[in-house]
Amino acid sequence: DAIPADAQRLETRTQRLGVALVHPASKALTSRAVRIRASAGFDRNVFVKASLNDKGEAAYGLLPGQKNMPVENSGDVEGDLMQQPRKQLRILTQRGEPILKRLGERLQVHLFASGFDARLDDLPIEEYRVALLTEEFDIVLLAWTPPLSAGRRLHEDSLVRHVLTYVLEPELLDRLPPRWSDILRKQAPATRQALFEDGYLIPL
Repeated sequence: DAIPADAQRLETRTQRLGVALVHPASKALTSRAVRIRASAGFDRNVFVKASLNDKGEAAYGLLPGQKNMPVENSGDVEGDLMQQPRKQLRILTQRGEPILKRLGERLQVHLFASGFDARLDDLPIEEYRVALLTEEFDIVLLAWTPPLSAGRRLHEDSLVRHVLTYVLEPELLDRLPPRWSDILRKQAPATRQALFEDGYLIPL
């Protein structure tokens, strides 16, 4: 249908979070300390200003304005990543998600500066699904909208289980990190700390 000549454009605020999910079998990011160091320093505020014209909010947790608990480096990496041979890694985005693609481009530059040979592939849905099924990726960028229950935010444990069940598990299938599997089996507390502290999930 044709757009009426007197139509007005209306901008509304939406709360959609972009996250980077590290594949647990990634050879380039097998060490927790490497994952933490590789994700540290990603300047979310610069991305919001430069790529979103300041129409967004830097994400540090599961909800807008939420801060993650500090994650300590385990110290098991000797020397600087820049002094080690560059490891190749593949970042995936699904075509049709322009903001995720921009995030991927920014993350690619950040990882290259951190000592990795990072490649970004923005794939059509069929190729994207094949890459997930064959586990041919190190990082995949995802977007999700925090759910509401009776008009209110879910409690932390319900929110963590929701993210695992509907956002992360479909991408990793049976490859969830042990701590996340324990949460879904209700053998471990469903806390933000348990979700983030191993460095497999990076809010952007």
